[in-house]
Amino acid sequence: MPPDLRLDGDHRYWVGETELLGVTAVIRGAGLMRDDWWTDEARTRGSYVHQACEWLDSEDLDEDGLDPALSPYVIAYRLFLAATDPKWTHNETRLADPLLGFAGTLDRAGVIDGTAYVVDIKTGAFAPWHPVQVWAYRHLLSLRPDLRTERCAGALRPAPIIHRCAALYLRDDGTFRFETEKFRDRGSLDTFMAALRIAKWKRVNA
Repeated sequence: MPPDLRLDGDHRYWVGETELLGVTAVIRGAGLMRDDWWTDEARTRGSYVHQACEWLDSEDLDEDGLDPALSPYVIAYRLFLAATDPKWTHNETRLADPLLGFAGTLDRAGVIDGTAYVVDIKTGAFAPWHPVQVWAYRHLLSLRPDLRTERCAGALRPAPIIHRCAALYLRDDGTFRFETEKFRDRGSLDTFMAALRIAKWKRVNA
């Protein structure tokens, strides 16, 4: 991550004086996301659920003070943790590709049952743009030099850790679904890169 990457109150990413497009802003700007999915209610719920899950991971969650509306999602996340025992290496981590001009906040990355994953946490149903989003985060994570750990002939040399993509769907009935099958297609990254070009063009010409 660039040392001066920051996120402002309008959820816009900056490196120095240069604004970078956010991953979700790219997807919306290119028309891949339906506007009726991007409601104030959905954004607020998602933000609170993400914060509660982050606190749960860090053992800072105040269970007694938790909004009852959020409890089913936290229960679902707790069940996921118990079922999979993930070893998270990244939790709500801001990442950027200044060269391509975009940035995003990675929900989770780590190892589950011996496999490295990039995981996005969702509180709604699956949408076709979800794999596009997660593959963009995977690209950003692959740029991190601290993720290169291959040993050869007794010495370390650069080698990328290959993460699979997935989404964790937390439901309002306290259950979860960990979806990997719909996130296998590398073409999702190609779709994001095409969307990025469109979003950049619209920012200049619209």
